[in-house]
Amino acid sequence: MITWRRYSVRERSLWSAPLLGFLAAGLTGCGDLLKVDNPNNLRGEDIELPVAGTAMANGVQALVAHGVNGASIIYHTVTDELEWSGSRDGFRELDQGKISNAYNEFTDGFYRDYAPGNIAEARWMADEAIRILEQQDANGTIRNRLDLARVYFYAAIAYVTIANVYDDWAFSDAPKREWGAPVGPQNMGTLYDKAITYLTKGMAIADAVGDLAHRRAIRAMRARANFDRAIWERVNPPRGGAGLVDPNSKYVTDAVADAQAALALMSGAPDYEYRFTFSVATGSPAQGAWIASRQENRLGRTYVAPHPTSPTWLNQVVIMDPIDNKPSPIVDRIQRRFRRDVGEGVYVGYTVVSAREMHLILAEAALARNDIVGFQTAINNLRALDGLTPWNPASSVSARDLLIHSRQTNLFMQTRRLSDHYRFNIPSREWLPGAQVLVNPGMFFPIPATECLSNPNIGRERCST
Repeated sequence: MITWRRYSVRERSLWSAPLLGFLAAGLTGCGDLLKVDNPNNLRGEDIELPVAGTAMANGVQALVAHGVNGASIIYHTVTDELEWSGSRDGFRELDQGKISNAYNEFTDGFYRDYAPGNIAEARWMADEAIRILEQQDANGTIRNRLDLARVYFYAAIAYVTIANVYDDWAFSDAPKREWGAPVGPQNMGTLYDKAITYLTKGMAIADAVGDLAHRRAIRAMRARANFDRAIWERVNPPRGGAGLVDPNSKYVTDAVADAQAALALMSGAPDYEYRFTFSVATGSPAQGAWIASRQENRLGRTYVAPHPTSPTWLNQVVIMDPIDNKPSPIVDRIQRRFRRDVGEGVYVGYTVVSAREMHLILAEAALARNDIVGFQTAINNLRALDGLTPWNPASSVSARDLLIHSRQTNLFMQTRRLSDHYRFNIPSREWLPGAQVLVNPGMFFPIPATECLSNPNIGRERCST
């Protein structure tokens, strides 16, 4: 049985349940290496053995999948994508637009305490795996270089998620009692840069090996990381109404190049998605537990109508395509995944990056530089995936409005919406008058209480309420 200690998620990272399961499987049959009956008794140094490389990469994948899912649910609750529908005041506070409370049970809880994985330990373990596998790669003992490419990829997903969700972060190494200083809100963009560096390294390995699955996933994720960085620049320091990305930004240029390359790699899968998937073996993710099962949150009424006899569940899509005036096909597909009768239910997956996002990157970049032909090509390639009527410049729907709608629907429940609320001046219907997110557009989540109370570089006074 695992003992969960409240004061430091990263201190238990090495012994987290998903990682132990994969390590135990990966090390089975290695002579007398373990000499124990309980795989939870693995020694820390055992994970540095080359034989553990694939198992460690699998464990990092599990931790990041759950960690990203937990971070996403607090984020989505602040946006119009989720509505508070249960009895938990923490979700109500977020839904109404108060985001600064470091003691909020979910803001803090999904940082430190959600089992089988949370965002803090996921980030820590990903970096630890990179340290170990880079060392093995350098000395020639690594068993499979794709394991290193994978952990670069998973670490990048964790870094981009943290940068999208949080206003500040501290990179502590609790097992070594090394407490990190806060990065500072003005420096959170460097997390995207770190992710881009990791993805570049991972891409070089995947290209050298010739592994198509990893080549397209990593390339697409690098396009996303660059574009998310460009969006971050439009809402930081906190401000609203910044609008489209800066077409002269290096990050936009790099995102466009990667999006084009990723789409070429996806030619055989035009509606490609890289998704974290879950099952009985992995445990239910946060979204499955709180939306599909406990129903403390429901998908927002901006997108779907509540069921007429069950106010916490789904009935039909109400967000309409602005040209065809019919319910959004992609929102319908996504919302069905949350249903237990026809979808994935409590094991609902999470889309990290997709071909749809590549088209959106190309469309916004073109529109930002006033390239209407380029916008038309990209947005119609996206619309073709759902058989929707192509857009043309004579349409009654403006290019800007169509872009906003297309991002809102095709990136639904993918941790992108809050930045779009800010930069396009579109409030959530649940935000109260005078809510923090209205008064200070550009706010994201604070360093949670668990970190600021235990980290001497931050201190109790930084724990906002």
